[in-house]
Amino acid sequence: MHPFSVVTVVIFVAGYITARWDLVTRFYELAIFAVDRGVLVGAPRVYRLVLLLIESLDSYSQRIRHPLNILLPPRHTH
Repeated sequence: MHPFSVVTVVIFVAGYITARWDLVTRFYELAIFAVDRGVLVGAPRVYRLVLLLIESLDSYSQRIRHPLNILLPPRHTH
């Protein structure tokens, strides 16, 4: 392999390892920040709220029929 190619590969690998290490350390810092701020405790409440909103929107959308859909047969839920 040409010496220039070897230097290029070494620089690429070093940059790749550095970028990966930076991502790992940022994720670690973010996890510590989330635990300190209580994000993991509040997340299930938000998740339940989102599910409740989705269910209510779904039930509402099943109760109404859009005026442009009068040609379609009604939806039957089993």
